[in-house]
Amino acid sequence: MVDDELMIDDMMAFADEDDISQVSSHSQESWKVLIVDDEVEIHNITRLALEDFSFDNKRLNFLSAYSGVEARQIMADNPDIVVILLDVIMESDDAGLITAKGSISIRH
Repeated sequence: MVDDELMIDDMMAFADEDDISQVSSHSQESWKVLIVDDEVEIHNITRLALEDFSFDNKRLNFLSAYSGVEARQIMADNPDIVVILLDVIMESDDAGLITAKGSISIRH
């Protein structure tokens, strides 16, 4: 279990402070949330559960990806995504992990 935790910690990355300042929360009208899952029902349920949620007087703007490849493209096109809800098992058993690892290179 410890090895799994270390592997996940190694894959986590956070945006540089310079990147964050370029996407100021004050300039956004909503928070972009990317849902990545190959099941349409997950997208629908997530949207339904969070449709009335707001933070800092801003609503959520949901983006959807149904594969790791699609998720990486959406992340590249939308550097202001604040949260990614990512399924691990999609088109392959490790598609989500590959997507997370790929997103580190997109952000840098």
